[in-house]
Amino acid sequence: EVMELKANANRPAVATVVESHLDLSLGPVATILVNTGSLSVGDNFIVGQTFGRVKIMRDHLGKSLKKLGPSDTAQIAGLHDPVESGQILQAVNDEKTARQRASQVHEMVREELVKTGMGMQEILQRIKEGSLKLLKVVIKADAQGSLEAIKQSLAKVKNDDVAIRVIHSGVGGITESDVLMAAASPGSLVLGFHTEATAHVKRLAERMGIEVVTYKIIYELIDDLKKILSGMLQPETILIELGKFKVMKIFYTGKGEMVVGGLITEGVLQKRSNVRVLRDRELIGEGKIIGLKLVNEDIEELSKGDECGVRFQGKLQLEEHDVLEAWKEEKKMKTL
Repeated sequence: EVMELKANANRPAVATVVESHLDLSLGPVATILVNTGSLSVGDNFIVGQTFGRVKIMRDHLGKSLKKLGPSDTAQIAGLHDPVESGQILQAVNDEKTARQRASQVHEMVREELVKTGMGMQEILQRIKEGSLKLLKVVIKADAQGSLEAIKQSLAKVKNDDVAIRVIHSGVGGITESDVLMAAASPGSLVLGFHTEATAHVKRLAERMGIEVVTYKIIYELIDDLKKILSGMLQPETILIELGKFKVMKIFYTGKGEMVVGGLITEGVLQKRSNVRVLRDRELIGEGKIIGLKLVNEDIEELSKGDECGVRFQGKLQLEEHDVLEAWKEEKKMKTL
């Protein structure tokens, strides 16, 4: 009133979806706010990729309404599929027009998603590379209680490095819209609990490279997501001390390589392990063991008390009585 804002009520309605859910008796329903025009019971409309015909309109007290004008709000029933909050509803002249326009939008979105969607192989590759830090999921369940239990369980799965985000959830079967939504958000999975996808939806998911997984037990769903997240964590590099070797004799000296003989005084010695070189207990350099020999036999690992030959690779020259401290690095995956 202060700003004297006005809207034209004598035109087909344009409204915004404020909230939407699946009603057990009415099917998909949506709460809308009319931006302009008028909407009446029996009007055909499109919302995003779906369409419908207004069967029922009710206000916040549950009272039936026959017509809405600019700035009016109501819950409507008559949608063919669930819709997302924020989508725009547009009234059209007839059902044929509604079907055609919804189909056009659907095809446009699908074509775009085929170009931008991320398949499971790419998700796994990015997990392996450590570049994917947010696992996005679409969750469908058979009942609201089950859905809330799953979402609460996922909220407890926390880590400083990676996270799970539920980008969409709902009650009912897995639909094309769920697959398209996952494809629109690269790095997403579609999960179902006590619900299934039709053969058509499965083919669409396969074509778009979207993984659809269904479960009968909540704990299995949660455990699988934990395993995926653990794979997304950057591995820790752990330094493992192996053993010590005392150089007793120099057999060969070449460019960047030497063959020496000696005794393993502690732990084990492994082929391809790294070594620190100590002389008079002071660190003078580093190198690598590229070969181990016991008599004339090539060996992968020898232990304390063994006398053996070592092929050493490094920039420095070893001397008798030098000590080689062997060590190696291991990648250990973090767990949640």
